[in-house]
Amino acid sequence: MIRLIATKDGIIKVDPTHREPGRGAYICMQGACWAKGIGGKYLEHALQVKLSPDNQQALLDYGEELFKV
Repeated sequence: MIRLIATKDGIIKVDPTHREPGRGAYICMQGACWAKGIGGKYLEHALQVKLSPDNQQALLDYGEELFKV
Protein backbone atom coordinates (compact mmCIF):
# COMPACT_ATOMS: atom_id res chain seq x y z
CA MET A 1 0.00 0.00 0.00
CA ILE A 2 1.13 3.53 -0.73
CA ARG A 3 0.27 6.23 1.79
CA LEU A 4 -0.62 9.70 0.63
CA ILE A 5 -1.05 12.62 2.98
CA ALA A 6 -2.66 16.03 2.87
CA THR A 7 -0.27 18.68 4.14
CA LYS A 8 -1.36 21.76 6.07
CA ASP A 9 -1.02 23.68 2.79
CA GLY A 10 -3.63 21.43 1.14
CA ILE A 11 -1.13 19.61 -1.06
CA ILE A 12 -1.38 15.85 -1.42
CA LYS A 13 1.94 14.02 -1.50
CA VAL A 14 3.33 10.51 -1.21
CA ASP A 15 4.52 9.45 2.24
CA PRO A 16 7.06 6.66 1.65
CA THR A 17 7.89 6.37 5.37
CA HIS A 18 4.24 6.05 6.46
CA ARG A 19 5.12 8.38 9.35
CA GLU A 20 4.67 11.95 8.13
CA PRO A 21 2.05 14.00 9.96
CA GLY A 22 -1.21 14.80 8.24
CA ARG A 23 -4.43 13.14 7.23
CA GLY A 24 -3.51 9.98 5.33
CA ALA A 25 -5.08 7.66 2.79
CA TYR A 26 -3.80 4.46 1.21
CA ILE A 27 -3.84 3.28 -2.40
CA CYS A 28 -2.92 -0.26 -3.44
CA MET A 29 0.26 -0.96 -5.42
CA GLN A 30 -1.41 -1.44 -8.80
CA GLY A 31 -1.53 1.01 -11.68
CA ALA A 32 -5.31 0.71 -12.07
CA CYS A 33 -5.87 1.53 -8.38
CA TRP A 34 -3.52 4.50 -8.63
CA ALA A 35 -5.22 5.94 -11.73
CA LYS A 36 -8.68 5.47 -10.23
CA GLY A 37 -7.71 6.96 -6.87
CA ILE A 38 -5.91 9.98 -8.30
CA GLY A 39 -8.16 10.55 -11.30
CA GLY A 40 -11.46 10.29 -9.45
CA LYS A 41 -12.77 12.02 -6.36
CA TYR A 42 -11.85 9.19 -3.98
CA LEU A 43 -8.63 10.76 -2.75
CA GLU A 44 -10.18 14.20 -2.30
CA HIS A 45 -12.98 12.66 -0.27
CA ALA A 46 -10.67 10.56 1.90
CA LEU A 47 -8.25 13.41 2.60
CA GLN A 48 -10.88 16.16 2.72
CA VAL A 49 -8.95 18.50 0.42
CA LYS A 50 -9.39 19.74 -3.13
CA LEU A 51 -6.76 18.30 -5.48
CA SER A 52 -5.37 21.03 -7.74
CA PRO A 53 -4.75 20.18 -11.41
CA ASP A 54 -0.97 20.61 -10.93
CA ASN A 55 -0.95 18.40 -7.85
CA GLN A 56 -3.06 15.78 -9.63
CA GLN A 57 -0.70 15.74 -12.62
CA ALA A 58 2.35 15.42 -10.37
CA LEU A 59 0.79 12.41 -8.62
CA LEU A 60 -0.20 10.81 -11.95
CA ASP A 61 3.39 11.31 -13.20
CA TYR A 62 4.69 9.71 -10.00
CA GLY A 63 2.40 6.73 -10.61
CA GLU A 64 3.59 6.35 -14.20
CA GLU A 65 7.19 6.14 -12.99
CA LEU A 66 6.30 3.82 -10.14
CA PHE A 67 4.32 1.34 -12.23
CA LYS A 68 6.44 1.52 -15.38
CA VAL A 69 7.04 -1.94 -16.76
